[in-house]
Amino acid sequence: MAGSNMASPEPNTNSGAGTTSAAEPTLGSHGGGLRKNVILFSIGAVALLAAFATRPLYESWKAQQAAKFRKKEALYRVDCLAAHNKNDWDKVESIAREWTAWHANTSDGWLLLGDALQQRADYAGAVDALLSVPEESRKAAAAYLEASHILFGPAGQPLKGVEICRRVVDIEPTSVDAWRRLIFFYAITLQRTEMLTEIDNAIRAHGTPPEAYVYLVLADHLMFTNGVELTSRWGAAQPDVDLFSVARSIHLNETLDHAESQDAEPQSARDARRKLIEGLLSQFPQNPPLLRYFLNRYVQHGQTEEAGRILAMLPEESASDSLFWRFRGWYLSQQGQLEQAAEAYRTSLELHAFDWRARFELSDVERQLGNADEARDLRAVGLMGKDLRKELTQLPNALEVPPELMQRIELYARRCGDRPIADAIRVQFFQ
Repeated sequence: MAGSNMASPEPNTNSGAGTTSAAEPTLGSHGGGLRKNVILFSIGAVALLAAFATRPLYESWKAQQAAKFRKKEALYRVDCLAAHNKNDWDKVESIAREWTAWHANTSDGWLLLGDALQQRADYAGAVDALLSVPEESRKAAAAYLEASHILFGPAGQPLKGVEICRRVVDIEPTSVDAWRRLIFFYAITLQRTEMLTEIDNAIRAHGTPPEAYVYLVLADHLMFTNGVELTSRWGAAQPDVDLFSVARSIHLNETLDHAESQDAEPQSARDARRKLIEGLLSQFPQNPPLLRYFLNRYVQHGQTEEAGRILAMLPEESASDSLFWRFRGWYLSQQGQLEQAAEAYRTSLELHAFDWRARFELSDVERQLGNADEARDLRAVGLMGKDLRKELTQLPNALEVPPELMQRIELYARRCGDRPIADAIRVQFFQ
């Protein structure tokens, strides 16, 4: 029994062993992959744990580096400002150059370098430094505007100044100072249609300088007391730019022709300047400011034949300038072509509604055509514009327009049918 009991498990054991042996290949093939997966999982887990363990170390290192960076930049700023407060421009330049070489994206470093170079009359260097302020910086618009100030001023490079002002309004569309410089540049260089376009752009961008509305009323004949001085300086800095020599000659002739005392200028000098401007017309026969100057002179003196000669010289782009249409209306009326004259005057007012003289002259034509009511309305609005123009030309400074005059400009704009301009004035100054 005992042996039987002892013997009976053997087969079971052997059987079990046999069963196990038979199953081993199956278990063996899956077991190796499992162990490999376990090993890989373990390695991944260890790596993940290591990553989590080292992340605080990395963040700590990163924070330390940032702190070191801030500390170094703060030292540059403190040292640079200390030298700046002492007007030690050599030292400011030295520190700022080292600062910007170490960190090219610093706004303050470039600003201080630009100021130091400007103080030392290195205007080209100052402009380069100011334009190196990163465009994404909140100080970029101010830096670029200062660069344009240098270019319009001591550097004598206004064309580059115009380019920079355009960058400013791209970054900050409501920049009144940038729009002011753009509008003033086109006004003083007698680029009339460009000036009116920039005023319209400034209004739409909600960045209109107050004097722009004055220029709208005076746009039929804009002159500046500093016109000769500025265009002379710009022309001296860029003698190859015809724009400045033409504008200077026109400003000079307009100023002297309207001087209270004609005796102050010797006849020989008067003849010389008039000969010079006539030579410019021969040299630049399609220059709009020159053509406007001569047409205005011939119309004022009733020289129909000479006016017709200039009108025949007008380039195609003159069709966008309201003054040429007004001159054409005057010429046609002198020829007795009243219907055609009226059409020319209406085109002039469609392009620029503020021209009081065009309304006066169209009123006269409409009266001759038998349109008494229309003639009366045109004359009434024209008289309002004439009186307003007279008061605006007497302002000591176009930058400072009294509220009552701005209200009259708004009213005049409404009477002229230019509601967008009138509404813009209302919103900007009276709401």
